[in-house]
Amino acid sequence: MIKSKLKSLSLAVALALAPATVKANTNKPNVQQVKTTKPNRDIQKPNLEQRINSYENKFEKHVILDKKITYNTKWWEYLIYIPLAYATTVLWHESGHAVVAKAFGYKEIKLMPPNFKKGYILSVQAKMPTKPTTLETDIFAGSGVAFTTLGNVALTTLLRHDAVPKKLRPFVATTSLMMMLDRWRYVLTSAKNHFFYKSYKGDDIDMIISNHYKSKRGKDIAYGVLTGLTLLEMGLRYEEIKYLVYTIIGREEKVERNEIYVRATPIYSGAMLNVSGNFDENKLLK
Repeated sequence: MIKSKLKSLSLAVALALAPATVKANTNKPNVQQVKTTKPNRDIQKPNLEQRINSYENKFEKHVILDKKITYNTKWWEYLIYIPLAYATTVLWHESGHAVVAKAFGYKEIKLMPPNFKKGYILSVQAKMPTKPTTLETDIFAGSGVAFTTLGNVALTTLLRHDAVPKKLRPFVATTSLMMMLDRWRYVLTSAKNHFFYKSYKGDDIDMIISNHYKSKRGKDIAYGVLTGLTLLEMGLRYEEIKYLVYTIIGREEKVERNEIYVRATPIYSGAMLNVSGNFDENKLLK
């Protein structure tokens, strides 16, 4: 009897509380429904693993070349190199005339002192036993620039093969450049004097051209062609001129090779960047 009364009482209490429970549930969000709106991690797992594998296979290598340029020649050294190189070039030029004069059997070969009124610093004079032929005159007149041209080639070759002591390299390069410019200077100066000073005669280039072209038109054409070829040669030998100038000023370029290895590995909310290699952190951050 007591059991039946307790059962009926519990049933009555349950019936009395049932409306309130339903009402309370209607005011709260459905917990099950809210959970379904969140991303499913089980679905994203395969995608994340695939991304990690793809990024780990992409291992990038970067090479950074760091150039350091220094200039080792002091300003006061130019005051020594330039006059000495110019004097060496002049003496070598005149030695060419003297050697050829000796080979042709000329007598009383003399090295004459500077004569600024006539426009030369040094000159070679020789007594010719007989009247020279046109070929002898051409060879004698062109022997000076021929010697300086050979000297330029020889000195530049020694420099390129590191056959010159380091302390003498700027002076040797200055002398080589002076010898290179010697023939160009003669040609361009002679052409200028021909076109602008009609009464000018006597230098080495004018002597050679006058031996073969007597008319003014012929000389004009010869000087024009010779000037054009000289300018073309100057352009073609630009790299050699650049090399000599860099050697004169003592320009040294050191290149450091820095290798950087970069790998990006994604994590849940971003990516992790791994950097390794031989590099300077301060320069890299700049």
